[in-house]
Amino acid sequence: MFSLEVLLDGWRMKPRIAGQCTNIFDGAVCRTKLKNLNSKLFFSNLPHEKNGPDNELHIGVNLGLDWFSYIHSNIAPSHSSAPTSFSVYNLPPEYQYCTLNLMCMSILPGPKKQNPDQIQRFLHPIILDLLHLWKFGISVPTEPCPHIVIVCDKPAAHKVGGFASHSHTNFCTLCWITLSDKTTPTAFQEGAFRTRTNKEQSSARKNFVKDFATQYSQLSRLPYFNLVEQIVIDPMHNLFLCLMKMHFYNIWVQSKILRPNHELDAFHKMLADIPQLWTTCMPSDASDQILHQRVATIEKLKAEKTVEATCNADNRKALANAKKCRKDAYEAEKARIASLKLQEVEARNQEKLHATAAKHAEKARIAAEKKA
Repeated sequence: MFSLEVLLDGWRMKPRIAGQCTNIFDGAVCRTKLKNLNSKLFFSNLPHEKNGPDNELHIGVNLGLDWFSYIHSNIAPSHSSAPTSFSVYNLPPEYQYCTLNLMCMSILPGPKKQNPDQIQRFLHPIILDLLHLWKFGISVPTEPCPHIVIVCDKPAAHKVGGFASHSHTNFCTLCWITLSDKTTPTAFQEGAFRTRTNKEQSSARKNFVKDFATQYSQLSRLPYFNLVEQIVIDPMHNLFLCLMKMHFYNIWVQSKILRPNHELDAFHKMLADIPQLWTTCMPSDASDQILHQRVATIEKLKAEKTVEATCNADNRKALANAKKCRKDAYEAEKARIASLKLQEVEARNQEKLHATAAKHAEKARIAAEKKA
């Protein structure tokens, strides 16, 4: 079992391949841009620094932020709350989001989402702590000195970083592309639009929002924090909830920027050579059986989602055909679809009950073996 200090500094010993990014330390921000109080590279990894610069343990954290509603009712109003939490990005991926390694810093209360100015008030005490850590560190058996990156969905990124709304004319947090430009081939050209800078983002105030698409953020008080480069959209929203898929299809495919048998085919060939996301996030010490189980679970979920989408499309088509006939045929088709949905819900509930019962039985078996 590795000690926590060994895990936190394990990235130093990992071999690097130019042009390949397997974790955050392969990126330019960690390798060349983050500086400490003395303007030296914070995550310096010279040959004589295997235990960290000056034998200090330097820690980086991700600040996660998102709103969710824990009340799901057709008659009660929604209630959105937003926990903010730190995860330590020095840790390997399989350990980063274990509950033991997460730090809940605050909860933005409901019932409604806070506006950008209100969010800054909640960030103020967190920023004070981060400033203290950056300047003085903490004296423990090691000397951590955290840096921070923000990981959230796109609306939260705009609010917490002081950017204008994602529906603003200048909607991008990285460059000055406009809404009218995003459906043009120029959007694919690297460097076609002037990049945003941390200086202009940090110096803006609320009355500049309309004209300059920026506003004040508490994060600008952190000397090492770059508002443009260190706020990223998290993989859950970007990939698993299909945000990228929506942008890719609705903007680039439907607008005919990417054409079938031309650009789309080239993209498909490129994607075929990229490993699946989950294969890089598996624990390295897990057995082959566990890895196969996890991959099988992901494949099952994908298959179920595909079946559900196909079924919904068939139901919509059947309703449209029935609507062209008599009214009683349309009502009968609606009743049939409703009955099928009830059966599906009941089947899922039964599956959950069986899974819960199996889990309890396994726990009881393990407890009995320990007593024996």
